[in-house]
Amino acid sequence: MRCVGLKLFGCQLRMLHRLSISKRITLLALISILIFASGMVLEAFHKRDDLLAAKKDRLMQLVEAAHNIIVDVHRRQLEGQLSQIDAQNLAKEVIRSMRYDGDNYFWINDMRPFAVMHPVSSRLEGHSVAEVVDQQGVYLFRDFVRVVREQGQGFVSYQWPRPSASQLNDYQELPKLSYVMGFEPWGWIVGTGVFVDDIDQQFRTELGQRLLITVAMLALLVALSLYIGVSIIKPLRRTASAMNRATSAHNDLSVRMPVEGKNELSELASGFNSFADKVASITDALLRKEARLKEAQKLAHVGDWEWNLTTGKLHWSKQACSILGYQPDQVNSDIQQLRQRITQDGRIEFEKTLARIKSGQECDSVFQLQRDDESFFYIRLRGRLSIDSSEHAAIVIGSIQDVTLELELRGLLEDKERLYRQMFENNSAIKLLIDPDNGRIVDANAAALEYYGYSLEQLGELLISDINILSQSEVNDRMQSAVKNEEKFFSFQHRLSSGEIRDVEVYSGPVSLKDKNYLHSIVFDVTERNQLQQQLQNAAMRDSLTDLYNRRAIDIEGERSFMAAKRNNTELSVIMIDIDHFKKVNDRFGHPVGDIVLKAVSSEIAELARGSDVLGRYGGEEFILLAPASDLPGVRALAERILSKIRACEVIVQGQAVGVTVSAGVAVMAAEDRSIYDVIARADEKLYEAKQSGRDRACG
Repeated sequence: MRCVGLKLFGCQLRMLHRLSISKRITLLALISILIFASGMVLEAFHKRDDLLAAKKDRLMQLVEAAHNIIVDVHRRQLEGQLSQIDAQNLAKEVIRSMRYDGDNYFWINDMRPFAVMHPVSSRLEGHSVAEVVDQQGVYLFRDFVRVVREQGQGFVSYQWPRPSASQLNDYQELPKLSYVMGFEPWGWIVGTGVFVDDIDQQFRTELGQRLLITVAMLALLVALSLYIGVSIIKPLRRTASAMNRATSAHNDLSVRMPVEGKNELSELASGFNSFADKVASITDALLRKEARLKEAQKLAHVGDWEWNLTTGKLHWSKQACSILGYQPDQVNSDIQQLRQRITQDGRIEFEKTLARIKSGQECDSVFQLQRDDESFFYIRLRGRLSIDSSEHAAIVIGSIQDVTLELELRGLLEDKERLYRQMFENNSAIKLLIDPDNGRIVDANAAALEYYGYSLEQLGELLISDINILSQSEVNDRMQSAVKNEEKFFSFQHRLSSGEIRDVEVYSGPVSLKDKNYLHSIVFDVTERNQLQQQLQNAAMRDSLTDLYNRRAIDIEGERSFMAAKRNNTELSVIMIDIDHFKKVNDRFGHPVGDIVLKAVSSEIAELARGSDVLGRYGGEEFILLAPASDLPGVRALAERILSKIRACEVIVQGQAVGVTVSAGVAVMAAEDRSIYDVIARADEKLYEAKQSGRDRACG
């Protein structure tokens, strides 16, 4: 084995000996780049995994939020505030209105599986979705049920249609990831999903960028290695390099070899220099003709022509012959052949063009020509007069270009502009064209005029900031974001000519017209929808009996107050209040009287609460008051005032006064507390202590 290894190593050394110095340096650079590129590609794969994990965490949080809404509504059903049908309908409508990241939504199905609520495809509601399958044969709703039965919640991957970026009606199935969570009391499954094709796209972009960096570094290292190699072997190749440059395709006749000393090498250098001088003089005449050819090539990229006015001879290049539809051997050496090809309508203009050229003016004209098959095409003919002093001749040099396709495209573009104009003006959606440089409303369609209540002239005198209730700087920031395609969807409030403020959603994107950038904005009125959503949100955050905050709202507001106190280094106090012997009230007078007592107590507490305090019904007969910026003596005094006020309160039932007392527990936020629940727990302990001590008192 040792002998075999030595032989292989010897073979590798011999292979290296066959390589030039520059190639050996380049090989070392390539190996380094390969190691570097492998690391960058591996990092790109890790980043892709991180992106997918972030999307999964986001989906879990969103579904848990929707699930919490169902749990809260179910709790209200159990407390008798809602029937099961009303509770389920409320949960469906609240979740139906929820959106995130633009127009992503939630759905609900049951364990059969039947669609319970689907905000986009409402026709599915009440029908079986067990047979819904993607193009890879995945029965996604069956998988939702399977995951919930096995785990209670989890992820499901499948394919789902989405309109393509180029054609809205052209749907393509793309990979999608959903997270579902079961709600056992109702047999529901709530879930949502997002497309994950953008992760692969971002991964490919990231990988492409990293590979581009690798290629750039490779090019730099290879160039550096070649430079180092050349610097090493340059003294050895000086003579050979001079000969190669002089005889190569570049014909660099400016190269001269140094003549040093008197030996064979100096004689060779002297002979090479004499040869280069003679070749340079011979090519001088060719360079003059090449200069005229380059002058014609500056005017066009296709074909060139040369017309000697002294002799009348006309020369077309090979490309020019191809444009005219001739073989080089079919072209005459006079202008008459071209004149016959030009259509009758253009011949007078053609003669005028020739006259202007002969008078020394430059020409740039378009003519229609007819081929032998009677088809038509268009050429752009350019030319100018040049005097050749060495030949004492007047020569016209110029270019010829086939512009048939250019003219056809120009006509199509004009037709398309007219079509787009009709689409803009006749569309029933509200459309505005805005200059992002100054915010001026450049154009508006009929739907916009009717909606805003202005004429086109009046609207054209306004800036978009005259309609949008945001400040001028905020409007400018949104416009620049749309111009850069950083954001396309916006929610604003617009002011109509009547002064009415309306909620709108605006889809805005950049368009170009005659090298000028504009914003094309489509406006949708969503005032009624937003009002309904606000009503639903208020219903979800309020206790239906006392109109105080409910348990869910207290959790949210309490944590918000806790974080604000931590951030601002201020105090936060909590009072837990419980009605004494409330069960006896219900047992003696019935639940309707109990409800009257609850409302009376909540009203008395609310009268003593400050505007900054947060008051809510925390349980059946239990209330909670969060008092920001309150120390322990202050909150104790507030608790005593609450006890006194309720003690003096009487509820009249069937002509009989019912006395009510409450017990209270007080706690203040401490430095070691991690959340509002730590403070609430201590207040609850003090409430228990007050009850054990005989009730109708406050402890803490």
